[in-house]
Amino acid sequence: MAKKFEGRVALVTGGASGIGRVGAQIFAREGAKVIVSTDANIKGGEETVKLIKNAGGEATFIKCDVSRSAEVEAMIDNCVKIYGRLDYAFNNAGIGPDGKRVPFYNVADCPEEIWDRTLDVNLKGVFLCLKYEIRQMLKQKRGAIVNTASTGAMKAVPGFAAYDASKAGLLGLTRVAALECATSGIRINTICPGPTDRTLLVENLTSTIIKGKGEMAKDRSRIGTVYYNRGVVHGIISVEAIRKAQEKYGKKPLTGEQVRWGLENLNIDAKRLKELGAVGFMQPLKVSCLDHEGGGAVRFQQWDGQRWVVITDWISSDQSIVRPMIEESAAKYAKEKGITPRDCSAAS
Repeated sequence: MAKKFEGRVALVTGGASGIGRVGAQIFAREGAKVIVSTDANIKGGEETVKLIKNAGGEATFIKCDVSRSAEVEAMIDNCVKIYGRLDYAFNNAGIGPDGKRVPFYNVADCPEEIWDRTLDVNLKGVFLCLKYEIRQMLKQKRGAIVNTASTGAMKAVPGFAAYDASKAGLLGLTRVAALECATSGIRINTICPGPTDRTLLVENLTSTIIKGKGEMAKDRSRIGTVYYNRGVVHGIISVEAIRKAQEKYGKKPLTGEQVRWGLENLNIDAKRLKELGAVGFMQPLKVSCLDHEGGGAVRFQQWDGQRWVVITDWISSDQSIVRPMIEESAAKYAKEKGITPRDCSAAS
């Protein structure tokens, strides 16, 4: 059976780890010849190429600082010289604060060099890649480009001024480029992922959590995975519910009914999320007797062959449609099972 990208050529910047590496592997798995590019993490880029070749694919590594016009132009030229064309481009290279390579800075304290370097890579770098990718694709009269932005483009996080600004700017840049190329057979889109497992950013962000003690010290690969994240969220909700219940019933062992009261009066707002260090990790959550969902916002994930990857921002359901369906189903179930529904008007 023919593969999706058989005979095509794909370029992936920032291909040394995480989303970039997996993207390059998927391109190759589906038959594309892949140019893997990175600047600082040469070892990681070469490892990605090795993984592709070991799996029977074809790939070449090209070192490139995307903030330098001459290097980007040379990368595209070399891509065409090696493989004859450029069909797909995944502009994924980027940098951001992780407390190790790049410190966290408030706007008032952010050094100009941090601001400049972040925008040079994240925004100017994508501009330069688009510039030379589009030129090549116009010659071919077709192509597809995807740029990696971030949820930070839409939901700000303190200490991420340069990063969030660069990613917000990238959304605007992508829209303009997409409109300009709409009639030329070239599609240009943006993805906005959140923190992603097995990237240097997340590894450095989580390195302060691991002090060589506990189960996580034995297996770092679990940090950032679905089950790990779910466990953290459950832990936050459980502890905050108990804390809430103890505010009412006192700091003592609690009954099941008392813990349920805590859960049904839970209000983890944006301020509390910041205090917990969970901004961007979960949505603010307010639960009541009538609403056990707490808003019901969800994010979609996609299996990439090795792990689940978040592919959307938080999405809220249309409660005007969903809520009547839930109440109808609940009433039917209660009638079938002889259950008397709770009277939430008495809850306090």
